Amino acid sequence: MAEKPKVSPRDAIRNRIGVATKLLRGCVHNGHVKGIQRLSRKLRAEVEFLESLLEDVANIKDQHLASTNLQYLEAIQFIFDCTQNVTAVLQTFVYLLPSGEGRTVMIDVVTSKGSHWVKVITRKRTAIHRKWLGEGQYEDKCITETAEDFIRASGHNPHQGNNHPKIVFVFFDGVTKDVAVALQKVGVAVVGQQFDADNLDQTDTPLEIVQVLRGIPTATDQMRQAVQQVLHVAIPTSNMIYLDISSMIAWVSGLTHGGERFRYQDDIIEEQAELQRKQPLWPVFQEVSKGMKLCACSTAVTAFKKIISVVGGAGEQQRAEELLAQVTILSDKPSSRFVQLPTTSRIKCRAKIIFGTADMLNIPILTANEGFVRSVNQQGITFDATLHHPCALSEKKLAS
Repeated sequence: MAEKPKVSPRDAIRNRIGVATKLLRGCVHNGHVKGIQRLSRKLRAEVEFLESLLEDVANIKDQHLASTNLQYLEAIQFIFDCTQNVTAVLQTFVYLLPSGEGRTVMIDVVTSKGSHWVKVITRKRTAIHRKWLGEGQYEDKCITETAEDFIRASGHNPHQGNNHPKIVFVFFDGVTKDVAVALQKVGVAVVGQQFDADNLDQTDTPLEIVQVLRGIPTATDQMRQAVQQVLHVAIPTSNMIYLDISSMIAWVSGLTHGGERFRYQDDIIEEQAELQRKQPLWPVFQEVSKGMKLCACSTAVTAFKKIISVVGGAGEQQRAEELLAQVTILSDKPSSRFVQLPTTSRIKCRAKIIFGTADMLNIPILTANEGFVRSVNQQGITFDATLHHPCALSEKKLAS
């Protein structure tokens, strides 16, 4: 049998550039996922790094190979391919130590609206095991210490319904049975082939260039099925759409019902009217609410009624009555994670009640309050929100 032709380092590097470029194209198709731009930036940096290696292949050193993150980024994309329910990638969450000191963890992949946190591990299983035994030569944490950090962070960041995210560690080079058991004891689900510690290589033999750049060796159908099995969650399907104050105002605004044709003295409303001429919002509302029931919490409805009575024109007040006749009014019941948010210029008490009630009831919310959504996301909290551009009440602002 003829031997397979040996792949040169140059060809191997070019192959990996092709892989990274393909992963970048995948990011474009997943533009709705939180953190995808961060993943894209990391991939572009890898492409630039690999292209720089091509300039002097003969002098590539071990430290050059150690600095590539492409296998790790490819592993993240592998998780993407395993599920359609990715919520975020490379997302930072905040948690507190018992002393009250703040810490953060970076979650590689968040799925199912926050119900699962996935960490991908491409490090060699021998190195992981030796570090767990206390034999590692590096200052980084052993895998069980990392797991404890994740568990502590999940306790401070419940997802919808106040349930703690499930932690999943995916080992692409496998893991020893001893390490797997230790992780499972602290509450981590383990995915990856398991090995007896007695069968591990006792030395970390440096890999040749082609081996390092060959990609993920165990990203097989079996691995895919295991990931899909552990991530399989029945996501509650809601037949309701939750409206906040901003979405109810936009729903009845003259700007979304023909008023965009007029000119306005108010610069902000004129700007919103111009946007409506280019990107009409009413068809979006109709599409989003098709076959759905509308709902809002008591605080939002009370505030909306007050605003309409003072600022709304005749047509807007009429449409407000018609809208509220369709809206199911829910009691205020904000989730604990929203109640506990710090009150700031962007995160106001009323907004915490309104958005927190949607979070507690696991109902997707329609909103133009981008500032609040971004600020809450920066606190490490994700929730199901559909953003739209704002539309103020306009009928009383028509230019004479």
